[in-house]
Amino acid sequence: MAGLPALGQADGSVRGTLKDTAAHVPVGDATVTVLDVRDSSLAGFGRSSASGGFEVSRLRRGAYRLLISHVGYRPASRNFEITEQAKEVALGEIVLTDKSSTLDAVTVQQEAPPVSMRHDTIEYNAGSFHVKPNAVVEDLLKKLPGVQVDKNGNIKAGGEQVKKVLVDGKEFFGNDPKIASKNLPADAVDKVQVFDKKSDQSQFTGFDDGNSQKTINLTIKKDRKHGLFGKLTAGGGRDAGNAAGGFGDDAVRDSRWEAKFNLNQFQENRQLSALGMWNNTNKQGFSFLDVLGFNNGGGIGGGMGGGGGRTLLDGGSGVPLQDLAQSSQAITTTKAGGLNFSDSWRGGAEAGGNYFFNRADDKVRQKEAKQYLSPQNSYNQDHAGVTDRSNENQRLNVFSDIRLDSFNSVKFTSAFTYQRSNSLSSAIDSSRSRDGNELLNTSASNTLANNSGYNWNSTALLRHRFARKGRTFSANLSFGLSDNSGGGKLYSVNHFYKAGGADTLNQVYDLSGHGNNYGVVLSYTEPLSKRSLLEANYSFYQSHNLTAKQTFDADLNGKFTQPNQQQTNDLRNTYTYHREGLAFRHQRTGFNFALGATLQQAASVNSFGYIAKDSLLRQSFRNVLPNALLQYEITKYQHLHLQYITYTNQPSLTQLQPVPDNSDPLNIKAGNPGLLQEYYHSLRLNYGSFDPFRRTSFIAMLGYNGIRHRIVNDDELDSVGVRTSRPVNLDGLYQVNGFISWDFPLRSIRSTVNLKSDLSYDHNASLVNGARNNGNTWTVGQGADLQFSYKGLLDISGGARVEYNDARYSLQPGQNQHYWTETYTLDFNWYLTKVFSLASDLDYTHRSGLPAGYNSSPLVWNAGAAAQVGKHKRGMFRLQAFDILRQNTGFSRNTSQNYIDDVSYQVLNRYWLLSFTYSISRFAGKAVKGGMERMGPDIKFVR
Repeated sequence: MAGLPALGQADGSVRGTLKDTAAHVPVGDATVTVLDVRDSSLAGFGRSSASGGFEVSRLRRGAYRLLISHVGYRPASRNFEITEQAKEVALGEIVLTDKSSTLDAVTVQQEAPPVSMRHDTIEYNAGSFHVKPNAVVEDLLKKLPGVQVDKNGNIKAGGEQVKKVLVDGKEFFGNDPKIASKNLPADAVDKVQVFDKKSDQSQFTGFDDGNSQKTINLTIKKDRKHGLFGKLTAGGGRDAGNAAGGFGDDAVRDSRWEAKFNLNQFQENRQLSALGMWNNTNKQGFSFLDVLGFNNGGGIGGGMGGGGGRTLLDGGSGVPLQDLAQSSQAITTTKAGGLNFSDSWRGGAEAGGNYFFNRADDKVRQKEAKQYLSPQNSYNQDHAGVTDRSNENQRLNVFSDIRLDSFNSVKFTSAFTYQRSNSLSSAIDSSRSRDGNELLNTSASNTLANNSGYNWNSTALLRHRFARKGRTFSANLSFGLSDNSGGGKLYSVNHFYKAGGADTLNQVYDLSGHGNNYGVVLSYTEPLSKRSLLEANYSFYQSHNLTAKQTFDADLNGKFTQPNQQQTNDLRNTYTYHREGLAFRHQRTGFNFALGATLQQAASVNSFGYIAKDSLLRQSFRNVLPNALLQYEITKYQHLHLQYITYTNQPSLTQLQPVPDNSDPLNIKAGNPGLLQEYYHSLRLNYGSFDPFRRTSFIAMLGYNGIRHRIVNDDELDSVGVRTSRPVNLDGLYQVNGFISWDFPLRSIRSTVNLKSDLSYDHNASLVNGARNNGNTWTVGQGADLQFSYKGLLDISGGARVEYNDARYSLQPGQNQHYWTETYTLDFNWYLTKVFSLASDLDYTHRSGLPAGYNSSPLVWNAGAAAQVGKHKRGMFRLQAFDILRQNTGFSRNTSQNYIDDVSYQVLNRYWLLSFTYSISRFAGKAVKGGMERMGPDIKFVR
């Protein structure tokens, strides 16, 4: 490519020493930035040492400007040039002027450096990183050194996953960082700040509790706080004859559409935003919160997942393609919207809230091939199912945080969720013996289900800080209510060939559930010294839950008048615990640790009525829950984190209720009222190293989970091919996992590389016909990703991952499984002119070691073009074609000690979409020019 720099030329460097102009002492911790004179793009940056020395290396031939900034000094700059003859430039001593010594009458023109270090915060000046018009925050983040964004929108900073994205220090639509990164326009951002946000308790006491989260804060430009900005998008297209994949609807041609908007109005400390969308291309607006556990409409507390694989609402930026290689287990039509509000006032009072609406209508076409493993009665089961379902979710969250005075504050939060769902399913099942391939049974069934319910939870946190630093008291009160109801119908015809005979189920049922909970957490901290703290806490919690099911069989006239006692029950559960805890915390510069333990007394009371009998089961548990934390900051950018925690997990109501679930007549599920709670030992060791100047990061993690009384399945496989499963407790089970991630630049080819290795081992077990079946599963993976960018004209990213799975079972070693999965991706964006761009995307998956028919190797190819139009380039047309080769396939494999399950499902195949996006940017009654209207070579753009 013309103009592409030759390899091996990034070997120049610049160095010098910083001194104070008055005291003539070294100036450390100053940010040193090197800018390319041609376009002011960032060429490199560093930090001065305690002796005032600095050096920025790996510079190419050319003219540069050195910019020096420090919070206590006036900025300084120097021009220099790297040539073939002078690769190393020594600037000698550079004197900085103290801000306090500058006369008020003298005006000093300041220039914001692209990157600056402020204590533990890395701050990026957004205006120094040029993006195309209509770009969103995600596009800006991709350009920042030390920040990575993958094709699914997940953000990493310094090698760690970003858990929060704040806007002017406030949450934006809750805790999902993608909502801010994919919807806010990049040209509204002034600064991007990356830091580790400490927990509320750490900020309150002044002692680190180890619960920090990697966080990005976006500060909004002042001129954007007096107007309205956002985007509107509408588009339509058509399937190009979808492949049926054996599901019976070959060459189906449906219309495809997308419509979405986001609008924002920021005024000083007030934020108001609205989002909305409607599409049938499997894009999801917000994370779907399944609070009642009936995602597929199959009954309260049970059922399959909600389709999986949906993608978050994207922002419609200058990138021609989004969500190119998605794979969902359903074809989904989504309607979603949301409002977000927050405000703050003098005196430290804040209030806000958000509202979400989400409706997903799914069409599911699925086939399963299941191998049930047992020394006796092993068999294969085939399943073909069709499900149409809808799920609607509404959420309202409000909060207020009021500082009463310098010592007291109170915070209220309240969250209300309403959900309803309905589904209609048809399925055909059959089972054959594994030894002689003898037909054991067949089943044809139709089910109808509907459910609705709500959850409401509220908390009040009262905090008091005493005059002595570190002495605090807090009380957290909580209260919750839940209610749900539903019903359904089941009709199935089942034939059993080995035993002879058949049966028909024709039933209706009603479900109901009610619950409430309340609790209090009291915490007191007492400083023992400037570096040590003692924390004492007490917790009380109690929950009451009732679930009931009534079932009626059809009589000879087809009316549902006959009660079915086997399918009718009610269960009442009361769970209570008291916890008393004590912890010692010690911290000093670069090092802190904590040791503690909690004594937990828990009681579970279950009363249930089943088959005209009432029973009562009382259980009590007493546990000691130790915990420990060690954090060591080796250097400012190297840390070691060791944490040990213990906790318990209470069985769910679905696992406790004794009534069998016969919605799948060949796979019957029953509960176990005598289940014990699980007890977990969890140990985590993390090491992290981040060099913001060389733009490298290294993360390593090793984890262990030991589980006592783990809840697993006890499967009874009979001779006619029916499985009855119930949960039981088993001991001696554990999990080990670890990973390594290494990010580094290849400056010679202007690329960034990520290498990631992961390893996991799961020692699990279950019961099959009364015999224990131990399972040992290994998963080993290795991946590599590379991103290349050339002057904003060309962006290429690619990746490869190889994963090996090995599962071994004690009962039947002949059923051991091992298989390989290889995944290769390539993304390509080519910006032909200032307004026109092309893109293409390839995803190739190769599987080996699976049963015949499942070792597929699909190649999914997508392509598109985009053109910006209109005044200030605020309009954009986009034409996209998805799965051009029509090879996208849906497949998943699930393994356990008792079965191997291969699932194939219909996916969204080849279609095209033409859309138009318009960017709104009006402030103080005027339209503001958007984006950075620069020529292509000056715009470095990474997808």
